[in-house]
Amino acid sequence: MEWIEFSRKGKPVNIIVVDAVAFGIRDYFAQLHDRKTKLETYRQAFGGRGVSEKDWKKYLKMFRENEDKIIPWMQLWLDKFTAVKKYSEKISKLNLKTKSNSKLKSLFRKYFDLYAPVFAFTYDYRALQEYYPEEITAFLKKRENNPKKLNSYLESIISLYKPIEMHKEKINLFEITLKKKKTADKEKIKKELRKHAERFGFLGVYMYDGNPLTAEDFEKKLNKTARKPFLKLEKELLTEKNRFSKNQKEVKKIERKLNLSSEEKQKIKNIRFALYVSTLCDEYYSYVAFKMRPFIYELSKRFSVSYNQLIEMRNSEILSLFDKPLTKEKLNEINERSEDHALILEKGKIRVLVGKELEKYSKSYKKELKKMQELSELKGETAFSGKVKGKVKLIKSIHDLPSFPSGAILVTGSTMPQFVPAMKKSLAIITDEGGMLSHAAIMSREFKKPCIIGTHIATRV
Repeated sequence: MEWIEFSRKGKPVNIIVVDAVAFGIRDYFAQLHDRKTKLETYRQAFGGRGVSEKDWKKYLKMFRENEDKIIPWMQLWLDKFTAVKKYSEKISKLNLKTKSNSKLKSLFRKYFDLYAPVFAFTYDYRALQEYYPEEITAFLKKRENNPKKLNSYLESIISLYKPIEMHKEKINLFEITLKKKKTADKEKIKKELRKHAERFGFLGVYMYDGNPLTAEDFEKKLNKTARKPFLKLEKELLTEKNRFSKNQKEVKKIERKLNLSSEEKQKIKNIRFALYVSTLCDEYYSYVAFKMRPFIYELSKRFSVSYNQLIEMRNSEILSLFDKPLTKEKLNEINERSEDHALILEKGKIRVLVGKELEKYSKSYKKELKKMQELSELKGETAFSGKVKGKVKLIKSIHDLPSFPSGAILVTGSTMPQFVPAMKKSLAIITDEGGMLSHAAIMSREFKKPCIIGTHIATRV
C-alpha cells in the first residue's frame, strides 16, 4: 500500500491521542462530511502521520466537489471542538478524589465520545492547501503582474483575520505590564500573573507532553517587556489589538482594487475561515489535553499505572482498567510504545505495532528513507521570502526546544503552538510538512521570518 505522509512531528504522538484520530477518521469522517466518502486508512509511524494514497484521492475529490460545504464543515469542527473544550474544563474543576470508579469511567467514556469526532476534520485544512492557494494565486495573477504586489496580496489574504489564543495571551500580558508600570502593588500583579498562567499555561505543552508555563515564566516575559517606555508599550498594545481589523480592511481593499468576482471572493472567504479554524484548533488540542491531566493523574493513583504509561494506552484499554488490572505482558507492551510504535488503521481495524512487529513493518520504510537521503537538492515552497545565513538547529520534538539558540535556522518536521518562542528567536524556518495553511507558514508570516515548507526530507538529510 502506498501512503501519503502529510504530518511529521518527529517523536510519535501519544497513543491516547492517535487512537482517537483513527476512531474519528474511521467512524465519523463520512457521517460529518458528505455521508458517502468513507476513509479506511490512517497511520502514525516513524514520526509521520497520513492516509493511503487511495484515501487521499477520495479526500481531495470530496473537497473539490463540495466547495459550498467548506465553511459549514469548518464551523462544525470548531463547534465540536468547543464542546470538548467545555467538557474538559468541567472535568478539571471536579473533585475527582470523591468520585467512584463507576463515575470516572462514565466521565471518560463521554469525553472520548465527544473527542473522537473532532478528528474527522483534523486534516481538512491539509486537503484545502493541496490546491486552494494555487487557485487563488492563479486568479490574482490575471489581474496583477508585479511579483512584489502579488506576494503582498497573498500574504494579506493568507493571514489570520481574528486573534487566536496566542494573540490573546500577548495582549493580556501587555495589559498586565502596563498595570505594573502604574502601580507599586506587587501582590496585585502576582495575582494577575497567576490568573494569566491558569488561562494560558497550556501554551507550553503539546498534547500530553511538556510542562505548562507558570506565573514565574510569564513574569520573566513581563519584566523583559517592562523595560520599554510606557508610551511605546501602549502603542504596541494598540497595534496588536488593531492588527486583525486592519487585515480585514486590507483584504477588502484588494478585492475592490482587483475587481474580484463573487466566486473569487468566496474562495478567499473559504480559505481565510479554514486558516483561522485550523490554527485555533491546533491550540485546542493541547488545551483539552492540559485540562484532562488531573483526570489522568487520578487514574494513575487509583490503578497503580504511571502517567506516562496511561498516555500510551488506547482508549479501550483505559476503560478496561476499571474492570480488571493490566497483565504483565500488556504492561510491557505499553512500555515499549513509549520508545517507538506504529498505530495503523486498515480494513476497519486499528492495531499498534511494537518490537519485532514494528521492526518487520519498518523494512519497506527504511528503503524509502535511504532513497531520500541520497537526494542532493532540497526543494520546498516559500511561505515567506527572504535571505539569511546561519547555523542550522534540528528540532525533533518539543523536548528539544529549550536548547534552541537565538539566531539559528530552525529545521523541524512541522511546527505547532509550542514552537512559537523558538520561531521568534530563529533566523529562518524549514519544515518537512508544508502548505500555505500549515502552522509554520502562518507563523512565518506573523513574525516575518523566511520560511521554506514542504521539503519532505529536511530533517532526514
